[in-house]
Amino acid sequence: MRYDPNSVEWLFRIFERLHHNYIHAEMNRRGLSRASHPSMLFALKQYQGHPASQKQLADSVGISAPTAAVSIDRMQKAGLLKRVTDKNDRRRNLITFTEKGLLMVEQCEQVFDETDQAIFEGFSAEEKEQLKSFYLRLISKLKELDARNQTLTKKEQ
Repeated sequence: MRYDPNSVEWLFRIFERLHHNYIHAEMNRRGLSRASHPSMLFALKQYQGHPASQKQLADSVGISAPTAAVSIDRMQKAGLLKRVTDKNDRRRNLITFTEKGLLMVEQCEQVFDETDQAIFEGFSAEEKEQLKSFYLRLISKLKELDARNQTLTKKEQ
């Protein structure tokens, strides 16, 4: 594909990059940079107060376990997360929030919510539903192509 700044493919990539950059800058501006991987915090919150394994978190956000480990280490050092030994398998550590981490995830959610509200301002409910259906179709196509929700290991590359 040749570069065409007005093609839907390139506009999709440009939007993704701008969105990422804006969220990153806003997180820094609000002093939330210690949440090095906010989507991992969101995923952990989905376990509704129950700890999750490092692998579960990595899979839920589409990153490798080693990448997740680095982010978890950073957020643990920042006092946001803690590792606890699994009562059923003492060889396994589970990840859970600290009180500081729970507060941080709420602040991160606020950044994402405010950003979403701003970028969807002026879109009708029908337009948002249509966009949602397009995303679901794109995701389905990627799954048909055997896309996975995590990065390849060096052996697979």
